[in-house]
Amino acid sequence: MCLTLPFWRPELEVPLGLLVFRHPTAVAASLARRNEVSRETGMALWEFYVLHALQNVGQMPVVGIDFDRFAIQPEQSATWLKEQLQPYTVR
Repeated sequence: MCLTLPFWRPELEVPLGLLVFRHPTAVAASLARRNEVSRETGMALWEFYVLHALQNVGQMPVVGIDFDRFAIQPEQSATWLKEQLQPYTVR
């Protein structure tokens, strides 16, 4: 979605960015296992997508969450995320 946000943004009633961050070495290791991508390419892909996500959210409000925290503590993370998103809920 970070690459297609400029297309969708005009259609959003309440534009809000939700950025899920994962450590770049974890992303690179996952890509190496799953897709046989080199560590260097995996790191470059992480950088590419994170930079585009940050550029494309621009001045939108943004909520960020850590991928590992969400994976380890899904219920607590979902509750926290709901609280963070509550002010932006369309009524």
